[in-house]
Amino acid sequence: GSASCLRSACVPRAGRRAGRTRQTHMQDDPPPHAAEPAARKKKSRGARLSKAEREARREARLASAADDAAGGAPLERRRTALRSLVASEQWDAAAALGCESTVLALELLRALAGSGRERLLTHTARRLADVLGAASLAPAVEEATAAHRYRDAAAIVRGVGVSGASCSSEAGGAGGGSAGGYSFGGVHELALRCFERGEVAEGAEILGGEPRLQLLALREMVSSRRAAGVAAQYLGSLSLLPHPAAAAEVALGREAASLLHGAPALAAAAAEAAEAIQAALRSAWPRAEVQPYGSGALGLGASGSDVDLCALLPGLPTPLSKQGRAALAAPLRRAAA
Repeated sequence: GSASCLRSACVPRAGRRAGRTRQTHMQDDPPPHAAEPAARKKKSRGARLSKAEREARREARLASAADDAAGGAPLERRRTALRSLVASEQWDAAAALGCESTVLALELLRALAGSGRERLLTHTARRLADVLGAASLAPAVEEATAAHRYRDAAAIVRGVGVSGASCSSEAGGAGGGSAGGYSFGGVHELALRCFERGEVAEGAEILGGEPRLQLLALREMVSSRRAAGVAAQYLGSLSLLPHPAAAAEVALGREAASLLHGAPALAAAAAEAAEAIQAALRSAWPRAEVQPYGSGALGLGASGSDVDLCALLPGLPTPLSKQGRAALAAPLRRAAA
């Protein structure tokens, strides 16, 4: 036979079984040099500042703010540094420098306003407001609003965090917000100003896809008749309102039924009254005409509605003299009789 067969024959059977067993164990066990799987490394969130370090930063910021408020060469150097950061679009470093004083913060917001970067403006305003307070950014909102840059003003208000996006289902609610004693107008108010100037696309961008802001704008359009021409496209926001109570639905149904059944009778009564008064007035003014108007004339009056009439008296001087009022009273008394 072959050499391999001779080697197999020379090895005892038990030894061959033991060799196979050892080989199986070696295949199952990992090699001795294999490293254990490394533990997942935790994300580093940065070292927390101690209380002393936070206090030192606060004092440094206050000192910088005092220098900026005083003006002079230190402020000009820091303004130059800020403008250099803005020119090179180093926004993170620019925001860090702007957080050191209100003067620099407003300078940074002015640089961003009008650039078309509303998201960056919102993010920067949020960061500045967290450090300096929302009220310190109020001049930037006022400047942008006065210049009719309503999108910039809305971006800053959103960053400050008082956009007025919360809307109560009850009547009223200004939809704005206040911070640090300063009252910010709501974002929806800025959108309405765009609509009133004919800048419909800009106003729609300010409201965006936020139904609560749209509902605030719609409420203002209906209550004050502002920008009513674009109100129809925001009717979908009414779905945010709660369903009326059962008692309110019953009352609304009764009112609708009253309109349906009472309108014809009211219209007939208005026509009859107009005819009687017109006949009485023509005894003194042959060309007098009496026309009904209001809910009765439009067929919208309920059974308890009054009748509105308008008397047209050609040649009657206005304002009426004492004699003219007396001449008018006599025919009216005859009509009432």
